[in-house]
Amino acid sequence: MFILFPVLVLSQTKAVNYIKTTTYKVPAQTSIPAPTIIQANQNINYFDGLGRPIQQIAHQQSPTGADVVTPIIYDGYGRQEKDYLPYVSNVPASLNYNTNAFAEVGTFYNTGLYENTTNPYSQKGFEKSPLNRVLSQAAPGEDWKMGNGHEIRFDYQTNISDDQVRIYGVSFTAGNIEDPKLTNLGFYPVSKLYKIISKDENWQENQSNAKDNTSEEFKDKQGRLLLKRKYGTVGVGTTTEKYDTYYVYDDFGNLTFVIPPKAADIIGNSSSNILADETSSAKINAQSVPLNIRATNSIRLIDGFHAQAGSIFTAVITVSTDNILDNLCYQYRYDSRKRLVEKKMPGKDWEYIVYDKLNRPVLTQDANLRVNKKWMFTKYDLFNRPVYTGEYVNNVETTRSAVQGLANSSVLFESRQTVAQIIAGTAVNYSNLAFPNSGINLFTISYYDDYLNVDLYNGTAANALSYGITPMTNAKGLVTCSKIRVLNTNSWITSVIYYDGKSRPIYNYNKNIFLDIESTVKSKLDFTGKILETTSTHQKGANAVITIIDIFAYDDMGRMLTQKQKINTQDPELIVSNTYDSLGKLITKGVGGKVSNSNRLQNINFTYNIRGWLKGINDSDSNNATITLSDSSLFGFQISYNKPSSGKGLYNGNISQTFWKSANGDNSLKSYNYSYDVLNRLSNAADNLGKFNESMQYDKNGNITYLKRLGEIVGGNIVPDINVPSHFGVMDDLTYTYDLGNRLMKVADSAPIDEFGFKDDAVNTAADTQDDYSYDKNGNMLTDSNKGIIGISYNHLNLPEKITSNAGIIDYVYDAAGVKQQKTVNNMVTNYAVGFVYENGILKFISQPEGYIVNNGGTFDYIYQYLDHLGNVRLSYGDADNNGVITNTEIIEENNYYPFGLKHKGYNYVTRIGKGNATAQRYKYNGKELQDENVNGFQLNFYDYGARNYDPALGRWMNFDPLAEKGRRWSPYNYAMDNPAYFIDPDGMWPDPPIGFNASLRISFSSSGLSFKANASIGVGTGGSNLQGVGFAGVSVYAGNQLGTSSMARGIQFDATAGAYATLGAGNGNSHVVNTLNPDTPSGLTNDFKTSITYGQMFTYSSAINAERGPRDGEAIQRLAIIGLKGADISFTTSNDTGIMGGGDTDKGQTGNGTLNVGGANGFSLSYLNYTGSYDMNQSNDMKASTFVGYGQYYKQTPYQQSLNQSAFRIDALGNSVIGGTSNGSIQNGIHSQTNTGLFIYPNSTMNSSGLFNLFYSY
Repeated sequence: MFILFPVLVLSQTKAVNYIKTTTYKVPAQTSIPAPTIIQANQNINYFDGLGRPIQQIAHQQSPTGADVVTPIIYDGYGRQEKDYLPYVSNVPASLNYNTNAFAEVGTFYNTGLYENTTNPYSQKGFEKSPLNRVLSQAAPGEDWKMGNGHEIRFDYQTNISDDQVRIYGVSFTAGNIEDPKLTNLGFYPVSKLYKIISKDENWQENQSNAKDNTSEEFKDKQGRLLLKRKYGTVGVGTTTEKYDTYYVYDDFGNLTFVIPPKAADIIGNSSSNILADETSSAKINAQSVPLNIRATNSIRLIDGFHAQAGSIFTAVITVSTDNILDNLCYQYRYDSRKRLVEKKMPGKDWEYIVYDKLNRPVLTQDANLRVNKKWMFTKYDLFNRPVYTGEYVNNVETTRSAVQGLANSSVLFESRQTVAQIIAGTAVNYSNLAFPNSGINLFTISYYDDYLNVDLYNGTAANALSYGITPMTNAKGLVTCSKIRVLNTNSWITSVIYYDGKSRPIYNYNKNIFLDIESTVKSKLDFTGKILETTSTHQKGANAVITIIDIFAYDDMGRMLTQKQKINTQDPELIVSNTYDSLGKLITKGVGGKVSNSNRLQNINFTYNIRGWLKGINDSDSNNATITLSDSSLFGFQISYNKPSSGKGLYNGNISQTFWKSANGDNSLKSYNYSYDVLNRLSNAADNLGKFNESMQYDKNGNITYLKRLGEIVGGNIVPDINVPSHFGVMDDLTYTYDLGNRLMKVADSAPIDEFGFKDDAVNTAADTQDDYSYDKNGNMLTDSNKGIIGISYNHLNLPEKITSNAGIIDYVYDAAGVKQQKTVNNMVTNYAVGFVYENGILKFISQPEGYIVNNGGTFDYIYQYLDHLGNVRLSYGDADNNGVITNTEIIEENNYYPFGLKHKGYNYVTRIGKGNATAQRYKYNGKELQDENVNGFQLNFYDYGARNYDPALGRWMNFDPLAEKGRRWSPYNYAMDNPAYFIDPDGMWPDPPIGFNASLRISFSSSGLSFKANASIGVGTGGSNLQGVGFAGVSVYAGNQLGTSSMARGIQFDATAGAYATLGAGNGNSHVVNTLNPDTPSGLTNDFKTSITYGQMFTYSSAINAERGPRDGEAIQRLAIIGLKGADISFTTSNDTGIMGGGDTDKGQTGNGTLNVGGANGFSLSYLNYTGSYDMNQSNDMKASTFVGYGQYYKQTPYQQSLNQSAFRIDALGNSVIGGTSNGSIQNGIHSQTNTGLFIYPNSTMNSSGLFNLFYSY
């Protein structure tokens, strides 16, 4: 696949050392002396005499064919004070050292490409000491320039008396280490803790409160994080308060308790040991004053209690920490092997984990499963690969310890059998000897290595011929077949994957018995693994086969240029045509129209600022707050950050203003001005018309306590009109009431007219004292009196199977991976078949990367959509008259939203379906399905995000966060970290910045660590897996081996300091926080990473509710993966525990196996099975983890995808089409979620049409 030359020799420029890397893109038996950009990518890194990099050149890798150069400079102390952005050289392309690079980079960025700037670099200010600690960090751009007051600032101290950091500890009841108790031993003495202070880019020296925009971390001498402290007000208060999150460890170094801010206030305010009674006194100052004593816990009056005017009374209020811990805190219990065996999330009951003797989680149980004495199980083969999973019932041994005893004496591995046996009514070619082997029901089955006993139904392996390539029959180390049960049925979804001789998937067969659908995908790959063409077939029952052919074209660097699509015998459609600027950022996207037509239906342009942040979509001038739509443009959108036309400029990535304008009806400019509290929570959104304002207040965990919303206040026969003032007023005036924890119990609406937006069931809110909501033991909402919901039943994945209201019932069917297969409302049965949506057996629409395709009686019409920066569907249109030109009369629907997702009414909100489809138009906010079907007057009005349901009227989730441990200081029900203008939640699990956004704000929300890289932002780009290191003081982003589609690198540097974070931007610039990078480069890998990994198969990830989930922020206790490396005739594969990259700090029992092969099939192989034992945080020689684990669940960003992919090679993620390599997506059960058919990494590859989904993301 590639040849790497890491040889240090004299360069072409005399007296300068270099390392030149050549990555071939075409077959070659010998090196090509002077390869063209079509033949190979060439990168050269120059070094000074001390071995330090001084210049990097990505040869001819600009879309213009020029070199992309990154100059590097050091100060007099050898520190890299400035990190320059890469630029496009204006001299003829050459591998020679550019002696004029610093002058050229200044000129390049001072010519208005993004924003004129004289500082195209980030800059660090160092402490004047041998420690060289960073005191300030400035980003590129004039407003962020060092000295302009918008740097990120750091300070390093020890704790002082005013800090008042509590000493929390852990005691064990009667020495039982599985029964820890929280203790409070007072406060840390002065100078006993390290204190790190950081101030974000919005902090100002002259601000009224010096603590605003400030965070503090306190660590002990072992480097353990004990306290994270932020500052802010609460509700409408004006007094700055501490927002404390405590981390409490037991004597063995295990994180045992996490106390979020709301709990820290309750526990921390006790005046003595929190396990003891508390005494309160009060004086009654006047006669006849009523005495009200209210406490969550019991009150005990002391002997002789007497209350009268002028007297002092005393009562003893018993403080129960158990109640506080159970409702607000995170609790963890470990066994003698330091394995996490029990954990409790705030507001959920305990979850149990059972391990085998190799410390692999084999059983998990949550509270709902425990009621029915059920467990979720996983079995492994000899190579520690999950082979089948399911449900286990044990009515005898009901305690965790008893079941652990069964696991301790069981067989460890399942073995493959040639003759199938029947397990719970299902034929399985495994031995069924490993525990548990009775009382089980199967949910998933995986086969590896070969195609023996693979059920192809009516298909044969001969049909797997793909574009003239015959698949290999020996697929060692690869997933060959996976089966997923449709829950509560005997139906299975079977997927078979075939590979070429380079272990790349080229053919996928999929059979869904439940939906009676059979589909195939064949892929044509080039030498580097890019998908050039796919042929997909889809057939339901006896219906005619639908054949879709996609053809992709790329530039020399693998950036996608065009995607063409042909359905059956129809004329081919040009889905998208991309144009890039000289640094590879997407600047124009032509959308839609017949290939034979030279004009596109819409030409959409994008603009960015110097930091790569998206500024505008279509005809936008952010400097003048205007959008001037061209004659053909239907929609324009603009984003302001630091330079709003009015209001306060924001410098940390928060959005200060958005503007939008459409060619539909009311085409006036609309806008929102956004205000935030100092914790980056949205506090107010004011529209320029004063008719759609939304303001919020929060408690310390981020739960909304108050929301006021303006909007329409007329209905019935009156259509709200934005030009009629009386049609608008206070639509919602909501007060939220919670239990002791985060669970919403009641919402009272004080709006004069309670008919629109949120609808309160109470006629008299003041007299209504009953709770509106109730929950099960897993924290799922069971009832909602405001909507009339009297019951919800959930499956083991906490997904609703039946919603019962007074008016009717909504039924859902899912497969074992959590993918919704069917919804039934009012006898309307909707089936979801991986991008194909049916109603009562009739195909309604098909997904496509830029919209959807409508089935109009066998003729397929393309509908296209504008999305804003959050993936919200804003405007849908189609060429109704087929003349190749779009006018505003062909607009189907326009959607405009309040920040938390409720839709505006009063202008441009009437839907004209035309050639569109009403079912497809239900997908709106964040591109998710709004479940607004009317059931005899009852409307659910929840958005389905895949893992959870969201109520836009309340701005809250209705289910507990599956990844709550990633953000323990936030409520598990809080949406988008209370910043919906910036974050999206792609699948209902965890919020992320959207496409085209920077990493800096994301890091300000991160759980721990010094973590900032000013210039590591990612712009909208397409094509190519764009991996970018983001970290503080040590991670540098260079052009690397590849020029990605943003201005940043396409490689990742592993030289981060401990505690730094990394983000990955994948193609389109979508960035994700990855677990903490350790300073060690994984053994055997170059710092480039990308050029080292050629093949990877079957990554798996863990979910927060499942067994691998560890107790430490952002880390997992077991990560299963198979990673393969291959070069020439040498290959290495490893599986389990994140493969070659280690097990992570909290991995309690790292196990792994691997095979080293030299000489191929006839060569020599060496295999191993390794168990590394428990992690000890005091052992510096323990393996460090740089965790990059891919997973199969992808963003349901457009209306028509399921949250999990079911078809290999064809994934419509983030509005994009083909990627290759996942089939059946993530199989989520009580232990882990696994990608049964694997993800594949190819050097230089472009893996989808207009942006790679979250390919690398470690949970």
